Amino acid sequence: MENRDQICLVSLNRGHVVVSALSKTPIMN
Repeated sequence: MENRDQICLVSLNRGHVVVSALSKTPIMN
């Protein structure tokens, strides 16, 4: 079950990185 928790943490970290990148990047759409 630890593996599943690790995957969840990794996905959350990726989501946070994407959100921070989007917030720092001006919206062109």
